[in-house]
Amino acid sequence: MINNGSSSQASSRALDRDERRFASQFLLEGATAIAAHAAKALCAQHPDTARRFGALARERWQENYVGRLADLAAAMMAGHSEIFTRQVQWSRVAFEARGVPTIDLERSLRVLMTTLDRELTQEDKAPAMKALHEAIGLLQRPAVEAPSEISVASAHGKLAAQYLLAILEGDRQKASDLVLHSVRHGAKATEMYEQVLMPVQAELGRMWHLSELTVAEEHFATATSKMVMSQLLPLLPKQPRNGKVLLAASVEGNAHDIGVQMVADFFEMAGFRSVFLGPSVPAPDLVTAIAHFGAHVVALSAALPTQLRSTEDTIQGCRESDDPVVQNARIIVGGPAFLHTGQLWEEMGADALCHSPGDAVQAGKRLLGL
Repeated sequence: MINNGSSSQASSRALDRDERRFASQFLLEGATAIAAHAAKALCAQHPDTARRFGALARERWQENYVGRLADLAAAMMAGHSEIFTRQVQWSRVAFEARGVPTIDLERSLRVLMTTLDRELTQEDKAPAMKALHEAIGLLQRPAVEAPSEISVASAHGKLAAQYLLAILEGDRQKASDLVLHSVRHGAKATEMYEQVLMPVQAELGRMWHLSELTVAEEHFATATSKMVMSQLLPLLPKQPRNGKVLLAASVEGNAHDIGVQMVADFFEMAGFRSVFLGPSVPAPDLVTAIAHFGAHVVALSAALPTQLRSTEDTIQGCRESDDPVVQNARIIVGGPAFLHTGQLWEEMGADALCHSPGDAVQAGKRLLGL
């Protein structure tokens, strides 16, 4: 009786997940048409909002709505409205940094609610309306700016600030020298990863949202940090090889890979042979790579909520593979996309969720019984 009950509960959860995926997919497939209707209505109902966005206001709002619907679809798929409200909060920061009134964002959400009220079935409408209501409620509260990840109260914080300044000045040699000089004078290379490079990358992301950084500057910063990581790698303490293989990649659609590259480096330190595939790896190619390299652990990174579906598709591809190597591989997921998603990682079929390279290594060892 107990086993049957557990099976019934599992079936219920699976059905709920399937329903969420269907509603999410329906929203994604209709996003372009829904966005066009919403943009037209917004510009017609609020001429002052349209004027602030210039001659191409309708086109720009339509593009904005397509992205907003993708975030909403991700929240519906996961069953967590916080995914959507968090993205709206970031949009608020970006709007205010660029001198756009928050009222324009609120108006756009209200128009989207009206549009979806006509487009969605009563069943699919409920989670969408819940997320939109919560987001509008947050916009009516005082804004809370994301705090900086860098504090000069510590020695590593000061070094991180100096490193960030060198990057912003466009001096990658100076940035590299700062980190390597610190290691040569007693600092641990692992500390440079965790207490300098990682906080700086987070700060760069915050600055971009505040319109304090251009895409070109962000690309330069990331390229510089990757160069420094390549210089640090030979200096990292490494345990003897344990015969296990770690395969690390960003899921399809995720162009950011510096975090998962750090994960690969930390596994290398722990005695694994690390195979790092880089950004935006399609699920079929990743499955092939797991079999080819004989991976025992797979680390997947997702940066945005819209990449959660790619993550689930990748995991599903692994679980449905006929290759026993792929079937037996332990899958660890991580990245900003998994914030406020509860046990979604477990629903997806992953074996662990980790938020730092060190945590990922500990999880990998535990999953393999090392």
